[in-house]
Amino acid sequence: MKAYCLANKERQAARAKAWNEANKEKVKERRKAYRDANKEKIAKRSKEYYEANKNRLVSLHKTWAEENKEKMASYSKKHYEVNKEKISANYIKNKEKFDAYKKNYRELNKEKVVSGQKNWYEANKEKKLEKVKQYRVLNPGKVAANNKARKYAKLKATPKWANLQIIKLYYEIAARVTKETNENYHVDHIIPIQGKLVSGLHVENNFQLLTAYENISKSNKVLV
Repeated sequence: MKAYCLANKERQAARAKAWNEANKEKVKERRKAYRDANKEKIAKRSKEYYEANKNRLVSLHKTWAEENKEKMASYSKKHYEVNKEKISANYIKNKEKFDAYKKNYRELNKEKVVSGQKNWYEANKEKKLEKVKQYRVLNPGKVAANNKARKYAKLKATPKWANLQIIKLYYEIAARVTKETNENYHVDHIIPIQGKLVSGLHVENNFQLLTAYENISKSNKVLV
């Protein structure tokens, strides 16, 4: 029997392939039934295989992902759309775990994360600006409320001893640098005036010039 199989390997493979093609639904049901009946066994085998071939599999996946970026992005988008509620529920259930993982990853890969974010921002600058513009058009009430709240926070955070002339100069410099470099610059509060833990003042010694990307990335955080 073994000798026959070896002598007719290609023929048997072709026959098996033809049978599978003709019985797709039956094959699909059999495989599903086997997976359902052997979940733990399959999980254990998969884990053992992965551990034994980790470096090779990671390398293969990385190579494939690099060569199929558009396909990967399309699959990820489709998967998210189909499983949106499930993914959201899983995130809420394991929020602390996910947040801790992301924080740890950012700490270990600071340069990589910053570089990736900057590259994404540069590649999608117009798209992001258009999105912001659309949001402003669709949500005038929210935008007005946010602007009013920020303006009030600035007024509240501006003490009587603040040098208004220097404050004005900072904004003029930002406008001039933006014009000269063709890159949008913001006047940023080093210690945010609406920080979560501590709030700074709207005064000249709490200012710094940042690019729009840096300022958006910083959000209401203190950069150390």
